Amino acid sequence: MTAAAAAAIATPIEVAKPSAKDEEALSTLKTDIAASSDEFLSTLPENFDIQVAKEQVSTISSDDQWLLRLLVARKFDMKKTVSLFQEQVYWRTKWQPWNIKPSDISTAIQSGAWRLCGKTRDGAPICNYKLKYWNPDEYDLDEYIKFVAYMLDLFVSAMTPGGPTQFVCLFDLEGFTVSLIRQNVREMIRKLIYVAQAQHPERLRHVFLLNAPWGFSTAWTLISPLLDAKTAAKAFFLTGPDYSESLDGRANISPSVLSEYYGGGHAEYPLPHE
Repeated sequence: MTAAAAAAIATPIEVAKPSAKDEEALSTLKTDIAASSDEFLSTLPENFDIQVAKEQVSTISSDDQWLLRLLVARKFDMKKTVSLFQEQVYWRTKWQPWNIKPSDISTAIQSGAWRLCGKTRDGAPICNYKLKYWNPDEYDLDEYIKFVAYMLDLFVSAMTPGGPTQFVCLFDLEGFTVSLIRQNVREMIRKLIYVAQAQHPERLRHVFLLNAPWGFSTAWTLISPLLDAKTAAKAFFLTGPDYSESLDGRANISPSVLSEYYGGGHAEYPLPHE
């Protein structure tokens, strides 16, 4: 990779403060949301807590940065943005990620597959997913969805107010086997990608794929089409086993923050609930 390409990778890609044009789009979006909310709420399943749904409508529609991320994700197409807004209200009412506790996802969280690992030099949270610790046969799809929702909300909560609004993911592919591309596992992967892209759009800065084994290219041909073009452009394969220099230059991760496992100087980070 050229120095220019490496520099481009390291450059934060954040949703900026609203410009005058953004403010106009936000005003239009809020008007469209208000005009369609009553009809949308009337279509929700009978077992949904409508009060929770109304609270989500109010919470999201009053958060300009949240709405701006939706607009950016849908390229300022107002109809598609309202649809994404409603999709988020539906999903958040159903799963209520703010109510998920470690005890609700005990098997998944204790596996150690996913954890927070400090921050980049400019303050973006870093997460590390270790595939070798993931055993999808140990829990069902619902627990996995809750696990993903819990972890992504954890990454967002780790963002410093006024600081970066995106996180960096180190996705370690060590332990990958062809058994992980069977149907039930592909469904879990689809849910992971859906929650990340639709429920937390514009939150991912970059994902670095580490320790990719021979043969992973076959799995990548199945996974990459599930990613939207913008997310796919944020994924980069790195060569190890010492990743300290490459992640320092390309992700702005100090070697003192990077885990010793990847050539850094930091001890392994604790599980999220510890």
